[in-house]
Amino acid sequence: MINYNSLYNKSPTVFGARPSDLAKNVLQLASDTCGKTILDLGAGQGRDSAFFASNGFTVTAVEKSQTAFIQLSKLKPALAVINADIMSYEYEKGIFDVIFANNVLHILERAKAEAVLKKMTESVTYGGLIAVSVLEGDNRITKDAIREATRECKTLYLVDEEIIDHGHPGEPLPHKHKVFRIIAQKVV
Repeated sequence: MINYNSLYNKSPTVFGARPSDLAKNVLQLASDTCGKTILDLGAGQGRDSAFFASNGFTVTAVEKSQTAFIQLSKLKPALAVINADIMSYEYEKGIFDVIFANNVLHILERAKAEAVLKKMTESVTYGGLIAVSVLEGDNRITKDAIREATRECKTLYLVDEEIIDHGHPGEPLPHKHKVFRIIAQKVV
């Protein structure tokens, strides 16, 4: 298991400074479909949270790592930052127009990830977006579980592909990942 406090102490941009592809797609779709409040689960050092805030969103970033929490708290424009595990976070229904989980659910055991995804789908506003990106692998949440959890939603964006990763913390050499991304709109 990766020690994220130690990892985030090494650099202010461990996973890059630019927003993720999922964040860019959410921005485009949210502008056309819903409001501007977003819950960023497992926000890390805040590259996507900062991107959303700079594009007019009211952002609540949830991050378990104390180191990342401190880094998030210093970002401009200012964010609401909560130092919590996404499993224990108190999800309020109908508050957020977008609930965003980029590359965080696959870190959890499958059952815990599925429980978080259920909370996401129950909590997002009607007309709001659920955005998820996961790496596939053993004992991780599956794309079938994600599709099942969002079955009553309208799929607006879906990518199921294999990518070449040129290295990241914990695995510095180039390697492949199967990636599943979905943005789904909660409909009445």
